[in-house]
Amino acid sequence: TTIGNTAFGFINKITKLIIPGSVAYIGKGAFKNFSSLTGTLTIPYGVTVIDDRAFTACYKITELRLPNSLTKIGENTFNHLEALDGILTIPSSVTSIGFQAISACYRLKGVTFEPGSSVVLDANIFEDDRQLVYIDLTNIPAINVDIKRSLYRISPLHGTYGTTMVYLPSGSKKPEDSEVNFVLDGKCENFVVYDYGGYKGPFDGCDYPI
Repeated sequence: TTIGNTAFGFINKITKLIIPGSVAYIGKGAFKNFSSLTGTLTIPYGVTVIDDRAFTACYKITELRLPNSLTKIGENTFNHLEALDGILTIPSSVTSIGFQAISACYRLKGVTFEPGSSVVLDANIFEDDRQLVYIDLTNIPAINVDIKRSLYRISPLHGTYGTTMVYLPSGSKKPEDSEVNFVLDGKCENFVVYDYGGYKGPFDGCDYPI
């Protein structure tokens, strides 16, 4: 079963959404601007593709649960989930994440990828995630990661704030001096930020200054 492109877009009075387990494909803009949708959004097992802008501007979603059947997250899919909080876990089944897919999620604190991930990351994925404390890329093959935050439309880290600590896969190239706040093989690289709002990343090997 598929949910077609713009099937339910711009419906602003629905507060709860239940997607049937028979759905495999969620089309472009399918639930765009569901601006009153609140609480937890659960994507059921069986969904393999969430296409471009499917849930963009669902401003009040606070939690997102993704299934391990999911293979593709399209461009701007979860853009402007401005109330999304806590830690977002990307299943190892996901093989591609599109441009700005998880951007402008102003309250999101952390992103992790499950072990065994072979995901390919497009550019600017986490752009303008203003409270993002860490991105844990350690379960992604190093060959899939371009760590420069400055490379617009090239690096997945472009647009991330300097306050975001990035945990790199083992074997990654050591960051350049201009690239701040990385952890590589348990060692802090170019660490300059002092205030993490009470949050810490998943590693204990770095001493956070007070």
